[in-house]
Amino acid sequence: MKSLLFYFITILLLLVCQQVILLPVLSLFKNFDLSFTITQLIVTILTILIIIKNQWQKYIFIENVNLKKLFFYGLLTLIYVLSSHYLSHGNINIFNSENRFSRLIGAVLLAPVFEEIIFRGAGIEYLKEKGHSKITRVIFTSICFGLVHTPFTSIGDIHFFVTGLISALIYEKERNLSYCIFFHAFYNLLLLL
Repeated sequence: MKSLLFYFITILLLLVCQQVILLPVLSLFKNFDLSFTITQLIVTILTILIIIKNQWQKYIFIENVNLKKLFFYGLLTLIYVLSSHYLSHGNINIFNSENRFSRLIGAVLLAPVFEEIIFRGAGIEYLKEKGHSKITRVIFTSICFGLVHTPFTSIGDIHFFVTGLISALIYEKERNLSYCIFFHAFYNLLLLL
């Protein structure tokens, strides 16, 4: 139980830190997308420092990929995005159009790497080391992922939890963050397009 609480508090602190950093950056640049991307970069660097301090780098497995598996996960992502879009009647809109280039950098490059390292790599492996079951690891990290992403304005916001769940299941099957990062980046790219 302590390990779940420790992990949750770490995620919560990163989220608070992101918001604290975002406010002055936003007042400086006056552009939400650019400010959010700069903030993501700063929080990614902070996260790397936290990972090094806690010696969580041992939990990060990024290896070569099998092209057939990559194609399969790409197809899975496409089906998921299309079905989510259909089921939500087109109401999934996580991107605004202020600055699409900086949003592209943040959503397709920074966020997938940062979030997959935190939620799948460090999160799942840390909880595994602490003796938590596969189902606990998958559900708990998916809930944390969903909580970090959603304002809970509608039932459609459940897709954040489902996205985390799919990524966690991919990680549990493959034990390779490369597939999770690809899934997450391709998912965000499809939503952006």
